[in-house]
Amino acid sequence: MKLLRFFRRQKPFEREAGELYRQKLGTLRVEHGEGFDLVRFDGDYETYKTVQTIANKAKIDWRSVAPENIAYLCDRLSAAGVTLRRVLCHGTRNAAEQTYFRARLPNAEIIGTEISDTAAQFPMTIQWDFHEVKPEWRGAFDLVFSNSWDHTYDPHRLFPAWLSCVAPNGALALEWSSIHGKTHVDAVDPFRASLDGLTGLLSEHSKGLDFVAPEIWREPPKNERGKCFVIVRRVGV
Repeated sequence: MKLLRFFRRQKPFEREAGELYRQKLGTLRVEHGEGFDLVRFDGDYETYKTVQTIANKAKIDWRSVAPENIAYLCDRLSAAGVTLRRVLCHGTRNAAEQTYFRARLPNAEIIGTEISDTAAQFPMTIQWDFHEVKPEWRGAFDLVFSNSWDHTYDPHRLFPAWLSCVAPNGALALEWSSIHGKTHVDAVDPFRASLDGLTGLLSEHSKGLDFVAPEIWREPPKNERGKCFVIVRRVGV
């Protein structure tokens, strides 16, 4: 009965994505880690990319970030001594993040990435898989931001890639909410992590590098579903 209710709650694009996964890979394959669950695509990158594109196009008008929270993040980072001249946003769908950062940082360079071909429709956005790093991005951004990290197929690849783009005295900022921490994973949202699970992974991948321990900023203006920011700062070198 619970399974039947779950399928009734699924949105059409989630059912389409799930069916594609089953056709290509069979039964959903889930890895259970410490504080996280991850759907495995087992090297089938084209299926992963197609699933993400299906979801992107179905949710093209959705905005899950709040301008008040982006303003809060900018102001608090600035107060902490981070000079925000270059910002890289990952998994941005319709450029909401870039638009909000631009409103707060009119003189900054702001770039967003989106895996879907819809990226060409939006300003400050390039079509790009956020697991990959352009050579010129390494150590180049004062802020790397995302609330779409739950779309990764491999957090152990994702977080080192993002950390590598943080400039000295810059920061990686990830928005977390109870949605990110849900126990249910699927092909569209293959990665779910509790707050402890996320900070644990970030601690693991920043250990031994020029980063301080992750901080949790819990006071954004729009904090429904427990929204907060997980911040990993790189020390100046």
